[in-house]
Amino acid sequence: MTKKQDQPEVQLASDLAKMQEMFAVLEESARGMRQRLEREGWSPTVAEQVAAHWLISTLTGASS
Repeated sequence: MTKKQDQPEVQLASDLAKMQEMFAVLEESARGMRQRLEREGWSPTVAEQVAAHWLISTLTGASS
């Protein structure tokens, strides 16, 4: 393959790495939210649901 043919693959790999990094930050935020809610007395099940809802809403809002 020539360098010109490799360029879309390199760009795709770069874009996927950026998305993975962004998702990791959001996932860590959701995990912190869940842990904080549990420390404040929320049940683990409800804390998980709230954090998951926040994460899904954030991801869907980011894609719009």
